[in-house]
Amino acid sequence: AKLAPPQGCGVLDGLEFKVALGDTWKENLTELSGGQRSLVALSLILAMLLFKPAPIYILDEVDAALDLSHTQNIGQMLRSHFRHSQFVVVSLKDGMFTNA
Repeated sequence: AKLAPPQGCGVLDGLEFKVALGDTWKENLTELSGGQRSLVALSLILAMLLFKPAPIYILDEVDAALDLSHTQNIGQMLRSHFRHSQFVVVSLKDGMFTNA
């Protein structure tokens, strides 16, 4: 994924996502499915959290549009990368709870 300012604008004017899925670059988030958009948004949020950690995070059904394998992967990532943070996670999927 890439973040870049819109053409002819500066960083303070906004940023655009460009996401690669396999060999195909998506120029607009509207080209992505709901699950893909959830993964992009969650990736950005978690990257910012690694940069500037907080003591507690509240995640409300961030896995609603994801399939079971992605839900399990997110749970495992939370467990491995955020050991010193506390999470309040609301989810209807067992994969998040068993792996986080």
